[in-house]
Amino acid sequence: MWKVLDRHIVSKGDVNFPCVPALAGQYASKLLGTWTSLGRAFTAAEAEQLRTALANVMTAGLERAAHALLMVHWEAEPPPTARLNYRLEVHAQTLQNKYEEWVKFRPPPLFGVHPDAKVMSVAAQLGEAGSAPVLDVGAGTGRNALALARLGHPTDAVEFVPSFCASMRQVTASETLPLRIVEGDFLSDEVPVEKAHFRLAVLSEVVTHFRDATEIEVAFSKLADALAPGGILLFNAFIGVAGYEPDTLVQQVAYSSLCSVFSRTDFGFLETDLPFEKVSDESAHDFEKAHLPPSAWPPTSWFVSWSQGRNVFEVAPGSSPMELRWLTYRRR
Repeated sequence: MWKVLDRHIVSKGDVNFPCVPALAGQYASKLLGTWTSLGRAFTAAEAEQLRTALANVMTAGLERAAHALLMVHWEAEPPPTARLNYRLEVHAQTLQNKYEEWVKFRPPPLFGVHPDAKVMSVAAQLGEAGSAPVLDVGAGTGRNALALARLGHPTDAVEFVPSFCASMRQVTASETLPLRIVEGDFLSDEVPVEKAHFRLAVLSEVVTHFRDATEIEVAFSKLADALAPGGILLFNAFIGVAGYEPDTLVQQVAYSSLCSVFSRTDFGFLETDLPFEKVSDESAHDFEKAHLPPSAWPPTSWFVSWSQGRNVFEVAPGSSPMELRWLTYRRR
């Protein structure tokens, strides 16, 4: 009798998943469990076909954008059939578009008010500000770039989100700051940088958006050319704790969660292939908490959990196998 009843259940729905190809099997299980409970069981061959289709569509989606969503639309046919039809599509939102949405719908400040304590600490060691030009890559709304320019550092801010650039230009004009805004993607050949010019290059919460180690190599090779001898490269990145090596699943989930994770070996080329020597390696969470003014901690509502790797691993504070680290290198 229940089998007869199942044939009379007509249902339809939509489910959205982050594009993580390594989770195709788990996504298929969730869908099949739902559909089976509604009387639409799949054969083993049909289940494998679904899993393969999910993996293929998500792989293509992840190539298009880090924050792509897999959209599954399904509808059961009315009696007397027992078929269920589904359709897969990808909603590929670029990082630029995502941040433009933040500007429209999230209250400012998006990334906090106070500049990074580590950035200001390193800048203070450069000597006379007017003689220490700075390159801020992925400057956002100018949290660090504006603070450095106010100290007198000639600063170039590279940013690819138009509304972020507009915000910096408005402040720069009103305060007459030594800040030049370069609108574009730093990884692109269309964004040139002055050779051997800068005393400090900063990438704050930028490597966390990189797709893979190839993008790290492109960016840092370009920065090696931009820094003067003795210049400082300062960036933060998510790195595995105590030798932890993230697998493909973790890398895909982290990339889709705005916190791309790498191993220390991914940065080894800085000292073997590029003219850099490591100066320091420290927890970004701990350094910022210790050095930011009490009124500026935490810098955002999401920084503490995010910087401790809990956007990827739902664990107790301090238990994640990945964390955000400040890394400092000096150009030889």
